[in-house]
Amino acid sequence: MRWCKWLNCWITAAEDETIRLWDTDGVQLREFFYRGGTMTAMYVDNKRELLLCAMTDKAIRGYELEEGNLVRLPALLHQLTLVDPQA
Repeated sequence: MRWCKWLNCWITAAEDETIRLWDTDGVQLREFFYRGGTMTAMYVDNKRELLLCAMTDKAIRGYELEEGNLVRLPALLHQLTLVDPQA
């Protein structure tokens, strides 16, 4: 579970390959499907306003949370080391 400050909501991912956004009262706001097998980690990139997901297929995928769209990540992103400040 991660907090998304620009949308003011919680983000969860489940084994049924869904990403869900929840308001602070626990009401589901949005749901969309991801691909690539089990998600092993997720990181909220506040600068780019993306959800970055590490998958069991060893890919990192980025999702635009407003519509749930998979986005192409810039080549630079694969060179970054992501550190989760919540860890």
